[in-house]
Amino acid sequence: MGICVNCFIFIDRVHVYILSGFSEEDEIFSTKMFFEESGKINPWYYGSMKIVPYEKNRGSSCALSCYTMAARYLWPEKDITFDKLAEIAGYVNGYCVWGFPVWRWMIEQGAEIVDIDVIDYEAWAKEGLEGFMKSVSPKNFEWFASHSFDIEKDTKNLQKLFGNPRFSFVKKVANWDDVVREFAKPGICDVTIDARVLNGAEGYSLHRVLLLDITDNEVVFHDPDIEDTGANRRAKLESFRKAFLAVPDGAEICRYSLREDN
Repeated sequence: MGICVNCFIFIDRVHVYILSGFSEEDEIFSTKMFFEESGKINPWYYGSMKIVPYEKNRGSSCALSCYTMAARYLWPEKDITFDKLAEIAGYVNGYCVWGFPVWRWMIEQGAEIVDIDVIDYEAWAKEGLEGFMKSVSPKNFEWFASHSFDIEKDTKNLQKLFGNPRFSFVKKVANWDDVVREFAKPGICDVTIDARVLNGAEGYSLHRVLLLDITDNEVVFHDPDIEDTGANRRAKLESFRKAFLAVPDGAEICRYSLREDN
């Protein structure tokens, strides 16, 4: 890898990116070359930080924005837009987005998805909403139900996804070690946090962000915010960890990767 004053080159999975005048505020323009050695893909990064085009929050779309960014990371050669995935997800502004139809689409494109969550997706898929209710507190179930546009449709979308061999689900209360472990594996991760805790505010706000780097003292992440200012945000490790662990009942970790990378 060679680095000069105004540019650097890094190799990410199968693409060589040549970036000029890069800063956190700049949009990244890149040329792409396919690279392979001895039949295996070499993951080279600029340090350990992942470079991903940012997508802002459109109102209540932090999850959908993260899915869009994850898809762009996996398939940089494709024209993946927020609007395309919003149509697949059936996104309605003002309501939370369940990822099931988007995850099915990503799997059809060649992805593998691992989800760690306290919500019992297996029970939800097999028993319907009663299975969902068993895995979270009544207060949290009411929050999810009232913030979902059509939770019966969400149930059907989950049933179509569950059982796919490319989708792995682990039911547990995730801890910080789980975050570090999943981030170190191939692909890219998003996680849920309590944004109010991270921002030092009162109240509760469930929020999803895309992880770019974890170091000994900080976390770098894309924070889909409405102001379009959350790209490459940095937080002290302990502050981010606290926000992750503050999610009632337990936070979610989702890792997206390509089959050939696993």
